[in-house]
Amino acid sequence: MIRVLFLLSSLFLATAVFAQEPNPAASKPGASKPAASTVQASALEVSVPAFPNGTCPIMGKKVSEKLFVDTDRGRIYMCCKACTKKILGDVPKAHATAYPVVKKLDPGDCPITGDKVKKDAERVVIQGYSIPVCCEECITEVRENSQIVLAQATNPKNVDIENATCPITGKAVEKNAFCLIGDSLVRLSSPECVEEVKKDPAKVLEKAKTLKAPGDAKPGHGKDDGRGGAGKPKGKPNENEKPKGEEKAKGEHGEGRDHDEHP
Repeated sequence: MIRVLFLLSSLFLATAVFAQEPNPAASKPGASKPAASTVQASALEVSVPAFPNGTCPIMGKKVSEKLFVDTDRGRIYMCCKACTKKILGDVPKAHATAYPVVKKLDPGDCPITGDKVKKDAERVVIQGYSIPVCCEECITEVRENSQIVLAQATNPKNVDIENATCPITGKAVEKNAFCLIGDSLVRLSSPECVEEVKKDPAKVLEKAKTLKAPGDAKPGHGKDDGRGGAGKPKGKPNENEKPKGEEKAKGEHGEGRDHDEHP
């Protein structure tokens, strides 16, 4: 009986020691680890950068980031929808009041074509930022896609995927509709698509990479790239452009555009 108890106790101790020893396979190089795609997916943050003015240029009150008007000087935020008309009535004055300090950016490359810009390159001012462009033709694209341009110009690490089709809806992308998935800029057909992107950002990013514009063409210089902002050929008027001075309000946010060509 004593011998049986001794054997059982020895077996119990041996089992306990074995259970406490580390698994050699787990410490060896090449041991199974979490899938790379899982790690990358968890690190992919979805964001939409904004560059709002702090106070309403009309009332001087704190702005709401949900209320803004798109102008040829970028997006101007306001305190209430009633301020839309006054902002559009004098865009230069509203912009100067909303963004009293202009910061000069020097990204090195044109935000539209990717070409190198000269030291004395022409500049366009949007939302308090002075951005150089390679030629006059790029100014229109900067003004029309101001939020996308600012997202890249203020942070060169952000890379435009240049997708022509929305990876969520399958529709053509719209101006200023986009989000960042990590540091990848993905264009969308509507700002409302951002919530869908957040459900599976890794999958959306991979799909967006397959939807690049034909020929990998960059917008501007008369190329219709299908990304909500093609440039215009020299000497050829844009039939869809509103006459100078004509204003258009749109969206529930009171958005609109002023078509003056220069600041």
